[in-house]
Amino acid sequence: MTIDIYKPNLKRGITVNRIVGIIENGQLYDKIYPLFYGRFEWVRNDPWKEGEAQFLEIKPYAKTSWGNN
Repeated sequence: MTIDIYKPNLKRGITVNRIVGIIENGQLYDKIYPLFYGRFEWVRNDPWKEGEAQFLEIKPYAKTSWGNN
């Protein structure tokens, strides 16, 4: 994942290398979903069941940044 900001007097960025997993059921899904449900009204209006939507688990293992202020 790379985020690069370029403005006339501001050039900054970061690259993060990561491992990504998909969470669509199980104990971790059961832990995450209530937080998501409580945060977003649109989810409360149309609740999900396991397997209907996924969360991404991102585990960064290296990063590089650059830029000046």
